[in-house]
Amino acid sequence: EPLADDVHLQLNYSFNYNKRESDGITYDLGEIADMRDQLLMHGVGYLPFNYTDYEDFDLSRYTNNTNKTNNVDLQLRINREFNMLNVGVSLNHQNQKVDYNYQGLDTIASRNFLRISPTLNYRYRFSRQHQLQVRYRGNTQQPEITDMFAMTDNSNPLNIREGNPGLKPSFTNNINISYNNYIIETNRNITANISLNNTLNSISSRTQYNEETGGRITRPENINGNWSVNGGFNLNTALDTMGIWNVSSNTSANYNHRVSYITLDRSSDSEKNYTKTTNISQGLSVSYRN
Repeated sequence: EPLADDVHLQLNYSFNYNKRESDGITYDLGEIADMRDQLLMHGVGYLPFNYTDYEDFDLSRYTNNTNKTNNVDLQLRINREFNMLNVGVSLNHQNQKVDYNYQGLDTIASRNFLRISPTLNYRYRFSRQHQLQVRYRGNTQQPEITDMFAMTDNSNPLNIREGNPGLKPSFTNNINISYNNYIIETNRNITANISLNNTLNSISSRTQYNEETGGRITRPENINGNWSVNGGFNLNTALDTMGIWNVSSNTSANYNHRVSYITLDRSSDSEKNYTKTTNISQGLSVSYRN
């Protein structure tokens, strides 16, 4: 919708519906004396006809997830001769409903939350071949509703999962700055860019070993310290006035700082693990074109 000659308002709306159902039937038959004898007699994979009578050993889990999402995107665009500004916000309203049945816990949980994602895009044009651009985007990510249940899932005794009602949503910031200049007189092109990515309240799995069973207990936890930065510089230029010989140089570098939980041995709880990765690359090429 035009508000003026160089000012426009843009509105987008979308709706999404998603349903996911999981019905896992699991029984711990090894805890029943007479059942063990039957299993040994008939072999692995044999299920007696009356195994459903042992309700106390029923580890079956039923989950039915329903998600309804309304997305509204509002953008204000100002486009002038040397300046272009696009600023806006995306609103994501989500209704989550889960029907959960596990070991006597038969519950229907529902929640509504609003995700806000601000955006900004600014470009300054020195000329038609020379410009600087800055872009920003923020994004909120909610944890899975089943990860927030205050309960323990031990349907797999060697991989027990616990919920965490205190989980917080994560928020990611992304900033990108790019520069481009093409010089017609010398047939030279220069481009450079740098971007920064940072996530607050990332969700990571924290594991603790159970020495009695040899299994592990996993619980989702919020963690901070995940960020990365990367940049690049490219130069392409002719070596002669006819542009027959050309040289191209490409330089790039990136640094990733990742934080997660790691278990050092079976007698200790998980600790923070920091992974720092640096990559630098340089490319050089010469071309001949007649």
